[in-house]
Amino acid sequence: MPTIEQKLKYLENRIVAANEKISNFKNELDKDPAYAFDWSTEVVRAAAYVRLASQIQSHLKNSPTEETLDRVMNSLREDLARNAGLPQFSTSPMSNLVSQFTNAARAELLELLK
Repeated sequence: MPTIEQKLKYLENRIVAANEKISNFKNELDKDPAYAFDWSTEVVRAAAYVRLASQIQSHLKNSPTEETLDRVMNSLREDLARNAGLPQFSTSPMSNLVSQFTNAARAELLELLK
């Protein structure tokens, strides 16, 4: 079973990779905005992942204990269940997409941290 330090390292690598997608999108946006937005779904997914994963990373860095990990996992489970049962329906399609990808990130992070 991976240690908390190993999980943090893997989490850091995933955050870096997601941030690279966001950075590449910014570069493409400067070149051809319409083209960049045509392929922006993965960037939205990456941004949702970075937001959530960075919060978890901060909690685990500040208190790298099994107790903190358990609290994070419980919070992810509760949020995942709540948002699956009551998904966000905003008038903003982009907000809805971010919400969906945030929930997907919760499921992915639960697997990563177990």
